[in-house]
Amino acid sequence: MSQPCIVKLDLERIAANLTAERGTSVSAAEALQWLEEEGFQREQDQWFAEAAVIAELRRGEVTDAHPILPGPQAPLDYSDERPAQSYYTLSPDRRKQLASMPDYDKLLIPEFLCGLPREVRQKSRKIVRKAIKARSWKPALAGQSFFHIDDAPGLLMSGQNSAFTDQDNVLPYILADELFEVAYDSFERSEAYSIDRDLRIEGTADFWFSLCTVVGSLRWLPVMPQSFDDDLRRAARLCFPNIMKWWPHIAARDDRFGGSLPKSGWPNWGIPQEFYYSLFNWPITWEYLRSVDALTAGKRFWELWKADEKQNAK
Repeated sequence: MSQPCIVKLDLERIAANLTAERGTSVSAAEALQWLEEEGFQREQDQWFAEAAVIAELRRGEVTDAHPILPGPQAPLDYSDERPAQSYYTLSPDRRKQLASMPDYDKLLIPEFLCGLPREVRQKSRKIVRKAIKARSWKPALAGQSFFHIDDAPGLLMSGQNSAFTDQDNVLPYILADELFEVAYDSFERSEAYSIDRDLRIEGTADFWFSLCTVVGSLRWLPVMPQSFDDDLRRAARLCFPNIMKWWPHIAARDDRFGGSLPKSGWPNWGIPQEFYYSLFNWPITWEYLRSVDALTAGKRFWELWKADEKQNAK
């Protein structure tokens, strides 16, 4: 990881550049949110970021930057942390264990999801626009290269976590955000909902998109009028079994997610699944989720799903 720095920023220029890039007006508040997404951290009036993150900004957006020099520090206790190497490599025994799971050869991720946040966001937006135009992911992904999840060179980022910024990290959460933003910025709300819904139903059949959905923001589909409730449940019932097919694979790699440490309780990459158990009115609480690991919770989700299906078949 590169040198951490204290940095001074020209927020007005950043907002103006983002406005020109997106073609829509970007407010100062939206510029601040974008900076945090890109890996900048703020404490009171000071901004902090890795040198590699600062280098991604345009000329004039940074007015000053100074490296943070190390000072005397108390010994740190790393007893609860996994070794850094476990994020990047798999032992032969571990890879063999994972390879024994069903559909192992289908755990593919498109290369455009790997890189620095701004780079991945730009590439993801282009792919999303193509998918929306075609109303399908297949033509949008034509010619794209894929790699196996166990060959991912860095961390699997589970959200806007500025603690880890590296060009080798995989950022699946960005595509989920871009799908939401592009669809609802470009179309009337009900039409955008229809496009968003259909692309998510199609996408979750594949591992890479289910990964994007699971680690994406809480915005699975937007809040819609009550008249959409039945359609929301229909869409969820089509997506849910697809996602649960891939869930054990994702849960088995919890140690590959940035910011997910042992004893942290329910993994932050699984938070969007609240959409499902709240929509289906399942008897699951946050207290329960914090008390079990992700694989156990997934099994419980599946049990409730089967019970629902049995009841609906009557």
